[in-house]
Amino acid sequence: MALWTKLTKHTSPMATEGLQSSEWERSRISNQDVNLLKKLGFMKKENTLIFPGEESYPTPRIGYRALAKANKRADDLALELAKSEKAREKAELESASVESLRKRLHDAENALSECIYQQIAREAGIAARLELQNHRFVRKTSQEYQLEKPEDDRLLDALSLLLIYGDEARQRISDAKAGFSRLFPYFFPKTEEPNTFAALAKRFIPKEDLGLALRQVIRVDAHVRWEPQVEGMMRIEASFPQYETKVIESVGAKKHVKVVGEGV
Repeated sequence: MALWTKLTKHTSPMATEGLQSSEWERSRISNQDVNLLKKLGFMKKENTLIFPGEESYPTPRIGYRALAKANKRADDLALELAKSEKAREKAELESASVESLRKRLHDAENALSECIYQQIAREAGIAARLELQNHRFVRKTSQEYQLEKPEDDRLLDALSLLLIYGDEARQRISDAKAGFSRLFPYFFPKTEEPNTFAALAKRFIPKEDLGLALRQVIRVDAHVRWEPQVEGMMRIEASFPQYETKVIESVGAKKHVKVVGEGV
């Protein structure tokens, strides 16, 4: 105040009025600052500024509607978070399921490839065996067949040729059996004819020469008995080991002999 009095004495009225207004403005700001500090909890004591504790700080005032809106927003966010967590867990399960399915698919593909490889190898082995049988037929019969319309498949073509050779073999076996059946009574008159073709064929393949044994006359039993029949003819009886007793007639000086009886 002393300074203020001195200034008012040595200054003009206009200057004095300006100083009064600035002093009033300064004092006004100081009062506002003091009020703000009081509201914030600061205290001034003997040129010392005392800060308030944490519990002394004022909390901002929030309206009821804003608080309700904030609570609702928080609840919505919590629900969305829960849904997101469930979606994440579901996605992880599906991802694991997809990975398991992918592994199973990979294993199935490998198994299928292995099965196909084994099937190809087995078909190749079967085709080779069929072709071997066909070559054996050709060597035995000296007759080779060709397919008119091949299937362009090794296994099917070999099987088709084998069917042709099989039909040929069955037909020739049937013909041979019929021929052996006709000859059997002449070669083996006292023996029953076998039922199977294999047994019948073995009878015609002995160790000795069957034809030579048939042509040879081993011996004639008893004495030759002449029985006059008609003029210029005679009748004798002879016995051979392989045959029944035969009746032989000789005609005149031409020595024409014919065998009459069973087994002829």
